[in-house]
Amino acid sequence: MKKVGLCACVFLSVAFLSCNQVLDYLRGPVGSDGAAGVSVIWQGALATAPSSPRFNWAYYNTTLGIAFVFDGVSWHVLAVDGADGIDGADGVSVLWKGSLAAAPISPSPNWAYYNTTAGAAYIHDGSTWQILTVDGLDGTNGSNGIDGIDGIDGINGTNGINGTNGINGTNGVNGISIIWKGSFSEPPVFPSLNWAYYSTTLGGAFIFNGSAWQVLAVDGVDGINGTDGINGIDGINGTDGIDGTNGSNGVSILWQGSFPDVPGPPSLNWAYYNTTLGKSYVFDGLYWQILAADGSDATALDIRLLPFPSTLQNAICEGNGVMVAVGKSGWIGRSVDGATWTQPASGSTADLYAVAYGNGTFVAVGAAPLGATTILWSPDGTVWTAASTNPGTTAACGLAFGNGVFVAVGYGVSTNALIMTSADGSVWTLNASGNTFPFYLLAVTYADGQFIAAGGGGLIVASVNGTGSWSSRVSGSTAQLVGIVNGNGKWIILAANGNPSLTSPDGVAWTKIGILPSPYGITYGNGLFVVVGDGGSILYGPDGELWSSCSYYLDRYFSGVIWSTTAGAFYGSTSMVM
Repeated sequence: MKKVGLCACVFLSVAFLSCNQVLDYLRGPVGSDGAAGVSVIWQGALATAPSSPRFNWAYYNTTLGIAFVFDGVSWHVLAVDGADGIDGADGVSVLWKGSLAAAPISPSPNWAYYNTTAGAAYIHDGSTWQILTVDGLDGTNGSNGIDGIDGIDGINGTNGINGTNGINGTNGVNGISIIWKGSFSEPPVFPSLNWAYYSTTLGGAFIFNGSAWQVLAVDGVDGINGTDGINGIDGINGTDGIDGTNGSNGVSILWQGSFPDVPGPPSLNWAYYNTTLGKSYVFDGLYWQILAADGSDATALDIRLLPFPSTLQNAICEGNGVMVAVGKSGWIGRSVDGATWTQPASGSTADLYAVAYGNGTFVAVGAAPLGATTILWSPDGTVWTAASTNPGTTAACGLAFGNGVFVAVGYGVSTNALIMTSADGSVWTLNASGNTFPFYLLAVTYADGQFIAAGGGGLIVASVNGTGSWSSRVSGSTAQLVGIVNGNGKWIILAANGNPSLTSPDGVAWTKIGILPSPYGITYGNGLFVVVGDGGSILYGPDGELWSSCSYYLDRYFSGVIWSTTAGAFYGSTSMVM
């Protein structure tokens, strides 16, 4: 009975102790650290045991396929090679196309290439290009220290009680979001406030402040490499894998000779010299691509420049015997002969991107520094007035006149399109169709009884009268489309950033044609299509598919071009290369 009572007392006493007190009561004192271990001294891979071994020497026996360690008296097995696994199935060969500035055309599954512009390798999965690898950034190497001998870990102490959280600070004011557009070799066209992009040419990121591109960040200089650490002992090499199957041999060029026109029907890799155009072409299975070209004469095409080299000109038009050009910061130029130009006051500081003539009126559209739509009109190109009704809220980039109405297109709400119409250039109406399209619009033209507009993501839309509903067309492209023209019984739409341009006989069914270098403006006149772009690029040809070139304005960026019936010449709107 006395023993039972004593146990009950002990139990009741323990029941009133906390968990930590019980652990402290039961846990003994912390033990001393154990002695440090002795390192294995690796002797490498040998056919037989090394002579005169010492304690903890170890080596790999290449004859037996076993690693041994010496205990001071004899050698003991340390590890034994495992058996070979079952061979895996052969992989599908990658068809490497080399290093290119842009994706190769007409790819097949498992084509792969390195994009020198993006700094990444891509592989084609049968429908789209997928990233294979991306160039990594060099980090700064730190100095490696010599590793010490690891001691035996002691017993972890009990965690302390967490302190009380501090009071949260007041939230800061929300910043304005940057609208990131991606990586490009040149600035995106028609920018809005807070657009940002990475320039692969300059190696820096830029942001648009409403009037100019400002530096956001610049690629850093590579740091000095740290001192190399001591190399560890190499591990045992694994067994080599089975070689993959060799790729298919390339297809030889099949030379057809010299002809004044395209031979046909062509087969893959047919090639010939066109005696009419002075160029050699090769057929890639879909299109004729330029293989080589005769040198061009500097006077091959008479294209004249406006006499304002410091002005960033965006567009030019002609009406009623008057030529009008527009550009940055509300700039307007006017001429009746193409030789003598005046600069009438616009009353605006907005960037003007497009100009058109119709119903006895000139109209210019663009965007104010903070991104609001700007519309100006004039009866003669001299006196300009702001539109009395302007429902646009962002940039208007393209303008055309047809069927008695002006149609302006551009950026709508979010990423949607902007479409507006006006009969007189002063009173404008917003067309709700723009909100139904997923991308912005950059250009519009009227011909053959219909308006056709094009823009981001390969978007092409059309309308018979401009004021009614607009419907989309299947373009087969996801490129940014920047210019439209109709001539010689066909439509042509320019594609930017190294993508194939498009052509159509009716504005409904579109097919891809060759890639044009950095195009921005296109026109048709005097029996020729003329395309202008970066670096003074000028292409011209009668059919819009086979082109001749001349580049005698290398210090210019072309943004627009027209054929002037008044002056009987082509005129280009340009800016100086900065």
